[in-house]
Amino acid sequence: MKKKRKPRRKKPKKTAIRTFKVVNDVWSYAIFVRIGGSVEQAAKAMDKLFESSFAEDNSNPHALARCFLLDNEKSHLIWFRESPGAGLLTHEVLHSVHHVLDCSGMQLNRETEEAYAYLIDWTVRQIGFKIW
Repeated sequence: MKKKRKPRRKKPKKTAIRTFKVVNDVWSYAIFVRIGGSVEQAAKAMDKLFESSFAEDNSNPHALARCFLLDNEKSHLIWFRESPGAGLLTHEVLHSVHHVLDCSGMQLNRETEEAYAYLIDWTVRQIGFKIW
């Protein structure tokens, strides 16, 4: 009688790191999107792009995504451990849009929520077109 073999655990596939840029000419900023790699690698990439010091930040190493933002700088980097679904993408885009409009002097309230909604929609579409 043959013994049944235990199924082998599949090693997680290493995904290639993919980086691209989305530019918004109306609000004058760029979002660098990075998919793959670790949060530490993304922090180092942010440091190179913006001469910042995120690599020293002790972020959650188990994070699925992070929006790297700088004070008084609209352009930023959004990192995803792997290709995000609609929910995670929208979550990070909300952080992104809040930062951009806050840097532009626009606080979220009843009078400005339409601008926030349109920019969230535009940003999700621009990033989504490149990843889905």
